[in-house]
Amino acid sequence: MTQPSRRRSWVGTLVAPLFVISLGLHGLLLFFPLPSGSDDTAEEMAAEPEPEEEEAVDLLSISTLATEEPEPIPETLADAPPPEPATAQPAAPQPAVPKLEPAVPPPAASPPEPAPDEFSEPDPAATDSPSSNFDPARQQQLAGNAASVLGREPGKSNFDVTSGFPGNAWDLPVWKTDLSRWSASKRSCFFNSINGDSYSLASGASDLRYLSRNLGLVVSEDLPRTFPNQTIQSVDGGYCDERLFRVIEDDTPILWLSIIGIGDGDPPATAIVIFWRQNPRG
Repeated sequence: MTQPSRRRSWVGTLVAPLFVISLGLHGLLLFFPLPSGSDDTAEEMAAEPEPEEEEAVDLLSISTLATEEPEPIPETLADAPPPEPATAQPAAPQPAVPKLEPAVPPPAASPPEPAPDEFSEPDPAATDSPSSNFDPARQQQLAGNAASVLGREPGKSNFDVTSGFPGNAWDLPVWKTDLSRWSASKRSCFFNSINGDSYSLASGASDLRYLSRNLGLVVSEDLPRTFPNQTIQSVDGGYCDERLFRVIEDDTPILWLSIIGIGDGDPPATAIVIFWRQNPRG
């Protein structure tokens, strides 16, 4: 009984002063005002620790990581043989091509006939000297027939304007190659005499036709149409700077033609055709 009573007296002695101190502190709080909220907030903000600086990223380390060599392939995979390719389908067999013997070349074709505007060159075997087959009557007939049809297309235009010659080919102001501008030596090649009103042909000439037709067309179209059954050859060198043609019938020269351009243009716009009984070159 003595110990419990002694313990209660010790506890009571200790609690009594603490109770008195607690009452004193609460009394003091009643006399002092509490601090405002803003001050508390300022104090709290002041008390808060400053945020730590973000750690800088080292780009060099990133690039180093990116360029690091990949891990080596395990030896078991490195030593593995590559996969076998897919088996290709066998190509279809090609049909056997029979061996062909070289073809026998065909016989050489004969040279084509000359185009209307092209004439064969003089044949060295041909001669302008009269032969035993030469017939003066046939020559006159052929020349007369040719003069009547030259420049006339059946059922078409008539280019023969000989009735106005030589006036329609003399002293033409817009033409550079009219007859009035010929030299005297050139006129003598074709005419004994000529002026704007009349003319006479040189010795050996039998007829003349003046055509209001391009010289090129006279040569390429009118001559072949006028002499369908004869051979026409261009005489190399011409005559007095103008074109000269030989008409051959039955391998015999039978007629000669001078084709003379009059007027501007290339070829000239009109043409004079002179018929010769013999080669004017002699």
